[in-house]
This record gives sequence, C-alpha cells and structure tokens, in this order.
Amino acid sequence: MEEVDLDWEDMDEEEDMVAAYEDEEAKVEVVEDVMVLVHTTGIFQHRVRWCTCVGCPERHIQLLHMDLFSCSIKRPRTAFTFDVLDHYYADAMECKTSGKSFYSKLQRLTNNAFPYMVPV
Repeated sequence: MEEVDLDWEDMDEEEDMVAAYEDEEAKVEVVEDVMVLVHTTGIFQHRVRWCTCVGCPERHIQLLHMDLFSCSIKRPRTAFTFDVLDHYYADAMECKTSGKSFYSKLQRLTNNAFPYMVPV
C-alpha cells in the first residue's frame, strides 16, 4: 500500500482562513440577560446568552427553538416551558385552577419556606 502525503501544499491559504475566522470571532458581540424561567419544578432565574450572529433569529424565536415560550416578543425576560403550560392547562380544565393559584403553587414548589422570595 502506498503512503499518501496529507500535508497541504499552500500553507498561506490556511493561515488566511484562520486569520479570517479570528476576525469574525472578534466581531461577535456577547449579549447576556438574566431571565425568569418557569418549569413544572419551580421558578428559576438563569443567565441566558443570546445568539448575535448575522442572520440569527429574534430572541423569542431562539427561545422557541429551546422549547420555551416567552412572555414578550420585543424584550423577553420571562419564559415558560411547554411542560408547565401543559400542566396549567390540565389544572385549569379539570380543577378550575386560576392562573394566580397555579403560580402560587409553583412558588411553593420553588421555595416552600419563603414563597414570596421567588422571582416574579
């Protein structure tokens, strides 16, 4: 079997590609927000890093890709998982649970001792 030489012949082109990639990386802006995320296990604050690439979807669409439903389209600060929305729907239809009561239940699940300290 013959040995194949896998080395690049034109190293300048590879160096140019690396330099272009580093330039693109430097242009990417890091945008982070703290969001309130509501799940069946409770209400939590998490740091979210948004995609700012050229042609990236809007923030509420980015959340949808992560199976989160945002409360706002313009500046999402709170998002619900689809699981918690399904649980609320079942509670509302079968038990006639109000939105406020369901949220109070989630506050208790998050922090039973101090539910009023859970982010709103």
